[in-house]
Amino acid sequence: MMLQALPAAALSDPGAGALAGWAPDEAFLARATRRAADADLVSLDVFDTALTRLVDSPADLFAEVERVLGTRIGAASSGFAQAREDAERRARLLAHERDGAEEIGLDAVLDALCALLPTLAPHRALLREVELDTEARLLVPVPDILALTRRLLQAGRPFAFVSDMYLPPFFIAERLRAGGYAGWDALHVSTETGATKASGRQWAAVRARHPDRPRILHIGDDPQADGEIPRRHGVDTLLYDRARSARRVGAALRPALLPFSFAQRDAALRARAVPGAAAGPDAFWFGLGRVLGGIVLAGFVRWLEAELRRHRIARVCFCARDGWLIRQAWHAAGGPARTGIPDDYLAVSRRPLNLARGYLASTPERLDQALLGFLAGSDGTTTVAAALARAGLDGDASLVSEMRDRFGGLDARLVWPDGTGRFEQGLARHPAAVHAALRPEHAALTGYLRQQALGAGRIGLVDLGWHGNLQRALRTVVEADIGPVRLHGFYYGLWPATLGNRYGAGPMDAAFASDFQPVEDGAALRGAVAILEELHGAPHGTVLGYREEAGRWTPVFADNPSERAQHERTARPFQQGALQTVSALFGTGRAGTLRLHDVTPDAVRAALGAVCSSPDPHERAALGGLGHCATFDHASAQPLVPDGPAPDDPEALRVALRDCGWPVGTAHRWLAQAAPDRRQALAASVQEQLSALGPRALRQFE
Repeated sequence: MMLQALPAAALSDPGAGALAGWAPDEAFLARATRRAADADLVSLDVFDTALTRLVDSPADLFAEVERVLGTRIGAASSGFAQAREDAERRARLLAHERDGAEEIGLDAVLDALCALLPTLAPHRALLREVELDTEARLLVPVPDILALTRRLLQAGRPFAFVSDMYLPPFFIAERLRAGGYAGWDALHVSTETGATKASGRQWAAVRARHPDRPRILHIGDDPQADGEIPRRHGVDTLLYDRARSARRVGAALRPALLPFSFAQRDAALRARAVPGAAAGPDAFWFGLGRVLGGIVLAGFVRWLEAELRRHRIARVCFCARDGWLIRQAWHAAGGPARTGIPDDYLAVSRRPLNLARGYLASTPERLDQALLGFLAGSDGTTTVAAALARAGLDGDASLVSEMRDRFGGLDARLVWPDGTGRFEQGLARHPAAVHAALRPEHAALTGYLRQQALGAGRIGLVDLGWHGNLQRALRTVVEADIGPVRLHGFYYGLWPATLGNRYGAGPMDAAFASDFQPVEDGAALRGAVAILEELHGAPHGTVLGYREEAGRWTPVFADNPSERAQHERTARPFQQGALQTVSALFGTGRAGTLRLHDVTPDAVRAALGAVCSSPDPHERAALGGLGHCATFDHASAQPLVPDGPAPDDPEALRVALRDCGWPVGTAHRWLAQAAPDRRQALAASVQEQLSALGPRALRQFE
């Protein structure tokens, strides 16, 4: 059966040349050839061994099928990719329940698919055609395995292909031949044998086909299906994972995922060009920046430019520290030249803004409750002494004595709610001292803002966002001491709590998640918050306040050696990679497989969902080790994935997942550390607490 080619204009760019620069893995080839000499038959896995797809995760292929179908049948194709994945799962379950079948074929999948989406039933033949054509376009031969088969042929060693796969055997054979494979003895496909490698029953079928070849060497990528299970059935094994793809389930399965999927797979394969070369930390962070960082920043800059024009913004202020990288991207993309809008870097942070706002809302007789809550903020490690010092309150002897008596010492930690509550109560007993201590903080901030001419024109504020607190505090301070100001915020995301700030803050818009959307719609971004904050940070510490020198106010930055070291080790290479991609996209319209017009907010959400909601093991280790400080002082950082096992108490587990920097990464660590007899119950608890991720992403915790 020959497949009908689709028009070239309808095809995405999957980066088919990613394997062209691969150097042969001579060590693997020598080992495999040596092991083959002691075998009667060499068995080769097909997918991710002999052939591999040019998408990040195998199921991403269905997103490409949906994209192509959209050019053929329009809106009827909407939702195909997710329905296709669901249909396969349903078809397998039905076949197993009905007759104990281990495998199904593509026709059974299409039956289930048309039952799930009846609007697709009239297009069944087209669905089959496009899926097979898409597989053909995205499958490429793996050079090492191709070279191995040629050596086996030269040595007169028989080999066969063995695959657990729903695709028709004729199609797999066709793709193997198209990839340059020849001379194999047999092709064993689970759809034909009715048995799988995963169960081990496939090996009985192989032996029945080759009764005179009892010694089998199997080579494949999966540690279980190609390693442990065949060994249990007397098959010698050799793992080969150089071409192995990711197994992500966190991203929404739709065409918006394709820019990330193609770019990530292309980058991963190119990074393996030299066999055995271990990528160092710099290479990992730079690579993460080139793909994920580049997509996020380019998508935001495209959105930002359109919004600035639409709202006729006269000036843009990128707010410290999260806005630092966004400003670099804005310039790398040529935003100032195209729009003619002047921009600058506004050195503000939670500390000066909230202290000044709290000063305005308080009096020497009564302290504002929001101020008290801000001053008592703690991640559980903040001591009484540190909380006093960071607000400049450690010089008042009476207040210090009050706190020492309340806590039995200044080294006591503020733990919510009891400890933070007692701290607030202690502060409330000294309103005059606290108010007086905040007066110079307020004066310094207003001096800096007046110098920055923050009261003139329609000003756009750019930051990561989340609750709108920064914009509300900034507007409050400016209008109380300088005059009317027209602020319009442009952010990555805004959460439901933003609704309480909208009246006081002024207009706010977000590119990737809005406070007007259901919580589930922002799940991908919400799970990436702490990661984005750490990787977007400026190469300077948080803004502590302002110093007047020679008639000018200059920001005072914190200097935390551990924070600075982490930035050099992680954020700097990430940012370099991201800016390289942004510069290429806006300069030429493309960067590798990425094309600028494909980098939309939906593509950004999909990319964040892929990495931050369904990380691969390497990403889990690297991202989980990032230190993050949830309090405004940035005095001490906790790893995004904390050490230690999951709490036994359900409520304690819920609180731990809520308060950790990265719930998905934390859940993976807990499950990896859990005892076998507890893992099932723990997985159920994790799925319940992370239900906002959606059914697909929750499958990673099964």
